[in-house]
Amino acid sequence: MIELENVMKQYDKTTVIRETNLTSSAPGLTCLTGVSGSGKTTLLNLISLIETPTQGRILFDGEAITTQKQVRAFRLEFGYVFQNYGLVEEESVVDNLALATRDSL
Repeated sequence: MIELENVMKQYDKTTVIRETNLTSSAPGLTCLTGVSGSGKTTLLNLISLIETPTQGRILFDGEAITTQKQVRAFRLEFGYVFQNYGLVEEESVVDNLALATRDSL
């Protein structure tokens, strides 16, 4: 389960994400939609730990993610497909997934 508690993200003085609370407990696929500029990419970058929130906490299975060990464990469970997904075309699906997993550790 992934939880966001009062998460906020600011760049300089611009607030992009305001005190957001979110819980995703179902395994499987979750879809995030919205108009251009609404903060979807920033929110996904926060959830996937690419960026750090300005305020608030991100929890995985009920625990705040604060150590590198927790980040590595989370990244083994969480997947994020970017718009430009950067696959190595010469490699198999399994090899691409293994490469992504290795790089996240």
